[in-house]
Amino acid sequence: MPEITPPPYNAYGQWLQQRFGRRVVKIPVDAGFSCPNRDGRTGSAGCAFCVNEAFSPPARTAASKPRRLISPSDLRKILDAALVRRGCGNGAGRPAALIYFQPYSNTYAPVEHLRALYETALSLPGVIGLAIGTRPDCVTAEIIELLAALARCAYIQLELGLPTANDDTLRRLARGHDTACFEATMAQSRGRGFDICAHMIAWLPGETAADALRTAALIAAAGITGIKIHHFHVLRGSALAAEHAFTPLHLPTMEEHVTLAADILERLPWHITVQRLASWAAAEWLVAPAWTLNANAVPPLVAKTLAGRRRRQGDLAI
Repeated sequence: MPEITPPPYNAYGQWLQQRFGRRVVKIPVDAGFSCPNRDGRTGSAGCAFCVNEAFSPPARTAASKPRRLISPSDLRKILDAALVRRGCGNGAGRPAALIYFQPYSNTYAPVEHLRALYETALSLPGVIGLAIGTRPDCVTAEIIELLAALARCAYIQLELGLPTANDDTLRRLARGHDTACFEATMAQSRGRGFDICAHMIAWLPGETAADALRTAALIAAAGITGIKIHHFHVLRGSALAAEHAFTPLHLPTMEEHVTLAADILERLPWHITVQRLASWAAAEWLVAPAWTLNANAVPPLVAKTLAGRRRRQGDLAI
């Protein structure tokens, strides 16, 4: 059997396996959360690029139903079935499970409801931790205290979206918060015992590779422990899809994005885990670019690019 060569970056899957001593399976779940950019608090149409059903299997399943927070007992039923399907558990040779609260804003609820959901998920056999996707404007001091308490006995990762550090672009995207909001949430969250993964989007309308490099530098300096790098793609039903139909937006080639991803990784300190290098979307939702359907080809190409440069993650970090 040929030896598997590790990538020249800190790949999250390998990092998890080394930390927990066995394979870790990430199980996405839709717990019925909404978003302040959809329920009227900051907006009602959502971000200009966003269609949750395009990337989240649980969101696609629940697309025809109204959004409502599910109960801890309903969550247990959903996760019990998912854990059985994925073969997770505490037995020898069985993978561990990381429960991923994925679509919409998964801290956007009263803290006691969050506590009940998170503790229910953590109580199930074979579950080693939680990954919680949300927005920086949906993380209060109370929620940070809750996550810090949970992190004393389980692995907790908070995932914060900051598409770009350019506030003009954030306004164009109708994001509903600015870069300062992200930095303030990071300042309160870092060093509290849980990991923090930031999501960024390269090649947003009006932005260049240099803008993406600036965003990556800002989120790294803010104290993240993980990163997800997405590329801009147009989704059916999004506000930007209508704009693209009228005046086509610039979309990156796979080669352009691979080069940029390698440039970003060279500048990121090694301790930051790399959890995604390109976006993915379900075919029925994707407008362009078509190579988004082949996003799995990007990580080996990035690894090959770094190897060709004789570089690895962090070689140009300041």
